[in-house]
Amino acid sequence: MPLLTINGWILMQRKVTGGSVSFIQNWAAYRDGFGSPTDNDNYWLGLDKVYRLMQLGSVRLRVEVDNIFHSNNLPQFAA
Repeated sequence: MPLLTINGWILMQRKVTGGSVSFIQNWAAYRDGFGSPTDNDNYWLGLDKVYRLMQLGSVRLRVEVDNIFHSNNLPQFAA
């Protein structure tokens, strides 16, 4: 499955209220990923893909939180 990018950022996780895809998953699901990045539902990229992305070198993590009031907080972390 190709990576979904939004404004140059790779979507790693999406958690929505009332999502049909549960985050209660087994180890293999967290390793491989679950959900679809293109659906408006819960999604996790997968630990294997996150690990491979980290091997590319210098990376930045952006955490975007949208609450029920639709106000965003955008901290960024570099490694």
